[in-house]
Amino acid sequence: MFERAAYTRIDDCRLAQFPETETGKGPLVSLELEEVLPFPVRRMYYFKRGQVDIARGNHANFENQQLIIAIQGSFEVVLLDGHSEKVIELNKANEGLIIREGIWRAVQHFSADAIGLVLCSHPYDPQDYWGDFQGYLAWKRGGGMV
Repeated sequence: MFERAAYTRIDDCRLAQFPETETGKGPLVSLELEEVLPFPVRRMYYFKRGQVDIARGNHANFENQQLIIAIQGSFEVVLLDGHSEKVIELNKANEGLIIREGIWRAVQHFSADAIGLVLCSHPYDPQDYWGDFQGYLAWKRGGGMV
């Protein structure tokens, strides 16, 4: 069931750009979801800056994929795949990060006005979350076998 997640890598994640149009009343950013995302959207939520020095996320999903957009302000997303790490700053409302299943993520270093929008491929399911980092590393490095 989770075989694909065991083999995803950071390089499978990518930044997506969205067209921004000046309407004369201000910029308008639109997302043609079927053209941008490799998954149908089944859930959406947003988060606001919490405590500046506390990271959000700190988990991987077995099946859920996400698109994260900084619709206001900025924050960093730390991606880990059991072999490498990458930090991506999101600070443009017309750009988002597609995170594949099986990738550990933490969201940190929020600006005071940060708001993040997250589009998900699956509804919330607590069984889809891997929150134990050491167990996650063993699982990824073992090709999904623990």
